[in-house]
Amino acid sequence: MLSLYRSNNNDNDSTTIDLLYRLCKENEIEKVRNCLQFIHNKNIINKIHASTHSTCLHVACYYGHREIVYMLLEYGALRSIRNSTYDLTAYEEADTDDIKQLFLEKKLFSNNDYDYIEWSMVGDNLLDKQREFRQKIDLYKNYDNQHLISKLLVEIIHYYLNEYLINESNDNDNSEDQITRQQIETIEACFKEAIEKQDYLTYFIKAYTLSTRFFKELNK
Repeated sequence: MLSLYRSNNNDNDSTTIDLLYRLCKENEIEKVRNCLQFIHNKNIINKIHASTHSTCLHVACYYGHREIVYMLLEYGALRSIRNSTYDLTAYEEADTDDIKQLFLEKKLFSNNDYDYIEWSMVGDNLLDKQREFRQKIDLYKNYDNQHLISKLLVEIIHYYLNEYLINESNDNDNSEDQITRQQIETIEACFKEAIEKQDYLTYFIKAYTLSTRFFKELNK
């Protein structure tokens, strides 16, 4: 079994992907943990499965296997990958709030997803911070001044996205820190959908968790 995971041969990599995907789908926690220990090429867990067109993280999120999701994220699963069939990220496939919270409430395990999310809730007063965070969530959920929030999002779209981020990107010589017009349009679509559906929290989180520089600028 060990030689299977250690080999760089494409056929063996494909076999490993099939095995890991099946174990993640079936919620075989211990087998997944053991399997990950012998996968030295971390790119394998981010491969799109040939028949389902999704990653291991996608299938674990879809079926609600929280512990599997946690292990994959900890090991280095990329959160920005979209499946080929529905063009969804693993976060978007998640059906339960506790799994979605894994993507949000920790300093997400490493910087291996292009500094995907940098904010965290850690420390001795973790419970107080979690309680405060949830109170803020409830406040946004119950906030009934739809006109004011919509106006704010329109301002974000016109100034922050289409002027500030573009100017910041043009002034930055580091290609990794630049944001593309396509990325800005994706973020803009999230905010427009938030206005149309009056579901501000969901689409703000969606925009925040996209693999762009938006969250970095927001954290400043």
